[in-house]
Parts: sequence; C-alpha cells; structure tokens
Amino acid sequence: MIKSIFAIFLSVLLGGCALVSSPNVVSVRPPRQINGPVLYALGRQALLPFNLTAKAMIQFTLKGRPQPKIRGSINWVRAEDGLKLRITGFGPMGVTVFDCLVSRGWFYLYVPSHGVIYTASLDDSAENGCDLNGLADEAALILAPWTAYLKDGREVLDCPVWGVDNAPDDPLCIQFMEYGQKCVVGFARSTLAPVYFKLHGLDVRYDAPVALSDGSPYPAGFHLDMARLGLDIDVELKDIETSRAPSKTSLFNPAPFCQGRIVPLYVLLQKIKESNALM
Repeated sequence: MIKSIFAIFLSVLLGGCALVSSPNVVSVRPPRQINGPVLYALGRQALLPFNLTAKAMIQFTLKGRPQPKIRGSINWVRAEDGLKLRITGFGPMGVTVFDCLVSRGWFYLYVPSHGVIYTASLDDSAENGCDLNGLADEAALILAPWTAYLKDGREVLDCPVWGVDNAPDDPLCIQFMEYGQKCVVGFARSTLAPVYFKLHGLDVRYDAPVALSDGSPYPAGFHLDMARLGLDIDVELKDIETSRAPSKTSLFNPAPFCQGRIVPLYVLLQKIKESNALM
C-alpha cells in the first residue's frame, strides 16, 4: 500500500513529466483585456508570499478508491536560484514515508522503505524527453499561482468559471503558454484568491483562502484532478505561516540527502513503469 501511494506521489511531483496527457487546449470566451489597478495588485501579489510553511493532510483517491491519509509538512521559499521546496510525508506513529527536496538545481527523494536516496539534476531529461527543470516551475505555479503573472507573454483576461463550485461570478484569469500549450489560472477579481488552475491535463481547484500576515489570500487547501490517471489528490493545509525573515536554511540543505546509498531517479521511474503502479 505504501509503495503504491508513494509511486502516485512521485508522479505528482514530476507533473511535467509523468502527468502530461494529450494536448489540452484551454479556450476562453471572447476576451476583454484587463487594465487598471487590478494589474498593479497582481504585480504586487506575484511576489508574495516570500516563503511558506504549513502542516498538511494528504489523501489520494485512485480510480475511486480512497487511500489512507498521510500527514505531512510543506515548506518552500523563493530564492535567487529558483524555488526551494521540501515536502515530507509521515505514516502511523510519525514514521517518515518520504522526504523530498528541490534545491540548488537538484531533486532529492528519500524513501526509508527503499533504503536509498533518489537524485536527479533538474537539467536532466527523463526517458520521455521531458526536461526536469519544469518540475520547479510547475511546483511554483501550483503553490503560488500568482507567479503566472510573471510569465512571458501572459495575458490578463475575463475568463469562464469552468464549472468550479463556489467560484466567483466575475473571475479574471491569467493565460500563458507552458510546454507549447495554453494554460490558465483563475482568480476572484475582488480578492485575487486563486480559484482554479489548468495545466497539461492537470486540473487544480483551490479552497477558500485564509489571510496570511503579508495579506496574501492563500488557499486553505487544494484538490488536484488527473482524470487520465484516475487519480485525485486532496491536500488540506493547517498552521499556514509566512515571513519576510530568512527561512531556516537547514530545511533546504541537501547535505543530509547526500549521505547513504544514492541512486539515480530514473531507476525508480523505470521500476514504476515496469510495475505499472499507476494502472
């Protein structure tokens, strides 16, 4: 059970590689370009929050079958060399199920039950030709969707609700290109709280926001839907905190991940492929 759950989680982390489905063209009704104060607000919010730490409750549902919930922690910070992210999952009695780090251009994944640490350079290419550097970009978009405003060629438009429950009546969206496909992030116009995110067959719906100390309307959770894989992931966040103070550098220090037996990440990807873990 733990192995199958972990295989699913890994595929989520490698969304740019493992979750790419057939091209998904995002269409919007005839757009009206957004101008005025809202653009200033989006520009400001695109730089916030600076960092975030939260407790998480994660549940996977595979082909309609809910899996045991996993407690965890999520920590991330924006850095000059890109997003630094650490996600740790805990099983019964607080036993670590996985520990994942994205830092300094590398991806590290420790799985105690495997007895090894999987690593990959974010400049490496997976077997399907996907550049792993997209991993950090997509993680940043999911965790801080306002960063879409910083994308080259982005447009801020009126946009449809996409059938999302409790969506605002008059949302706005940021539309941009990613991996050759149109992508869209929807926000509540009055608060800039994220509502939904569509990217390469990955649909994300955000829960109602809580106000952080920097004023960010950060979602209290989110739901990821990957219909092609028959996979849903619900993430509930608690004790969400942010600060302009420097984050604990030890959280993102890769040194502990360089101890013990190190195995290239593609070995695990091949095992998942051969075992057909997601079918």
